[in-house]
Amino acid sequence: MFTKRLLCILTTLTIGLLLFAFPMVHALTFSSPIRISYNTYWSLDPSVAADGSYVYVAWAEWTPVSGSGGKPEIWLRASSNYGSSFGSPIRLTTNAGESRYPSVAASGSYVYVAWQDDTLVSGSGAAPEIWLRASSNNGVTFGSPIRISTNTYVSVNPSVACNGSYVYIAWEDYTPVSGSGTDAEIWMRVSSNNGAAFGSPIRISTNIYWSAFPSIAAYGSYVYVAWEDYTPVSGSGGYPEIWMRVSSNNGASFGSPIRISTNTYDSLYPSVAASGSYVYVAWEDSTPVSGSGGSFEIWMRVSSNNGASFGSAIRITTNIGYSVDPSVAAYGTYVCVAWADSTPVSGSDGSYEVWLRVSSNNGASFGPAVRITNNVYTSYCPSIAVYGTYVYVAWHDWTPVSGSGGNAEIWLKVGS
Repeated sequence: MFTKRLLCILTTLTIGLLLFAFPMVHALTFSSPIRISYNTYWSLDPSVAADGSYVYVAWAEWTPVSGSGGKPEIWLRASSNYGSSFGSPIRLTTNAGESRYPSVAASGSYVYVAWQDDTLVSGSGAAPEIWLRASSNNGVTFGSPIRISTNTYVSVNPSVACNGSYVYIAWEDYTPVSGSGTDAEIWMRVSSNNGAAFGSPIRISTNIYWSAFPSIAAYGSYVYVAWEDYTPVSGSGGYPEIWMRVSSNNGASFGSPIRISTNTYDSLYPSVAASGSYVYVAWEDSTPVSGSGGSFEIWMRVSSNNGASFGSAIRITTNIGYSVDPSVAAYGTYVCVAWADSTPVSGSDGSYEVWLRVSSNNGASFGPAVRITNNVYTSYCPSIAVYGTYVYVAWHDWTPVSGSGGNAEIWLKVGS
């Protein structure tokens, strides 16, 4: 259940040669890395969102604070000037349980942060639940925590999206339901009033195999939920595939599942983004292809008609190291894909670095890979946001810096 999350802490090494060779589509100039967290304990699992001049970075933090019981809490920092400077860290959780894996979204002055939490509450049976806090003033203050899931089984890996007054939260849930075979299913809840109230849970996946790691995006009245699914289908070889469902009415109903990946190897950890009628789904895939060395590569498919149909799979990475953990974001005709890559390059010492590719024509072509991190320690778990001409990439980094105690910190780079 936590394979991806463990990779975010203890990543593997590999040997290879970087072979990026793609036509230039759009060039970005990136700022120097901006340090978001300052402490001597782990800072992990960043999530970034942007709207207008505001940028928000949330993460899980192990630094002991009053009432944390030594377990991680969720923190957030906000910028009102396109990431030029950030305000003080805001503590979003206050409990003695473990608060992990935040997901942040923003629309106008509203900011939403969802996370999983194993703090004991009525009806949770000691299993983690999904929670949310909302701000109506660009993160200056937040309302009380809202409990999204209510059951005695594990609820994990939330993904939040918003558009206008609508807020959507998807998550992975192990509560047994008809046809689930006790494996996890993907569920979702919708708010039409900026998170003041949420409708009943909506079941997105319906099968007897594991459905995991949802990613959600919204644009206009359309909502897109992608996930990885272990249900055997023709040509999957029993390995997980990426699936997606689409709603055209703000989540009131969803169309049939759409199969995004079609191969006999692992297709994992989808990330979905939407802008206008265009939908982008990226994932990591272990299908052997020329130049991959049998390692994972990042792939993407694009729809120009709100998910009614998708073009052929586009290979984003071409190297023999591991290319994993994609994050995709879109704005206008621009789409950006970030990922972590173990391919050795100068100054990486064989550790993972964060890379990025950009398309300015709705994914028809991509510029060359842009190296975001440059150090000899692991840089991992990228999260990307795009607004206007600005691109924001956050990640956690194990490079020792003053006051880190040798533990990971959260960093951000701003491109324009």
